[in-house]
Amino acid sequence: MNLRRVLPLILVLVLCLPLLVGADRGSKKERSQARGELGRAYLSEGSVELAIGALSDAVDLDKSNWAAWTFLGLALAEKGDDDGAEEAFGKALKLADDRAEPHFNYGLFLYGQERYDEAIVQYELALKDLTYRKPAFILNNMGFALLAKGDHDRAVDVLREAVMRAPNLCPARFNLGLALQGAGETDDAVRAYADVIETCGEDAPGAYLQVARLEIDRGRPQEAVPNLIRVIELAPDTDASEAAQELLIELER
Repeated sequence: MNLRRVLPLILVLVLCLPLLVGADRGSKKERSQARGELGRAYLSEGSVELAIGALSDAVDLDKSNWAAWTFLGLALAEKGDDDGAEEAFGKALKLADDRAEPHFNYGLFLYGQERYDEAIVQYELALKDLTYRKPAFILNNMGFALLAKGDHDRAVDVLREAVMRAPNLCPARFNLGLALQGAGETDDAVRAYADVIETCGEDAPGAYLQVARLEIDRGRPQEAVPNLIRVIELAPDTDASEAAQELLIELER
């Protein structure tokens, strides 16, 4: 599973792995924390093999380092070792079943496996951690999983809550537009995409593209043209830009 293919619309929780205050310098637990930090950094840079090496060291040094197990699961999933990822996530969950992060990131893995119902369960469990300060991230991913399984009405409810909790969370606003569109609420979908454009500015080529498609479907192609041009300006050499150019060619025929 290549997680980067879905990251623009779903979010990975970034864990904080602070060094233990008061721990003896050079203790196994302290070294495990340090190797975990390094593994997380490698993973964020896309150096998957290096991440797996550092995170494997971290859990060898301290089998109770649930954060390192969580990141190891993500790294193994990125490599395509689904069995290894499943095992790593299982260990993280046994150690920290009351924490949002392992449930959230295991849900991301399950989404990549197209195990949407199981992913949604993990997001629901993550929401039970009332100490986690960004529940909108969890709600966004839950909404995206509901979209994937075609439950548009519930996705609308979940994503509206995500937007209410975090008005500037662009992926949640965009996914809300997709959910409304899937539910047949076209006018509300257009307004949702307009909110993405207003809130997210240059980070909103997908919203411009969706608005253009909806305007074409509504028989208003001239309204679509400026949006398609904006996509090309904002996101050259991307799939969105290619789709916009194809639509412009079709409109000119």
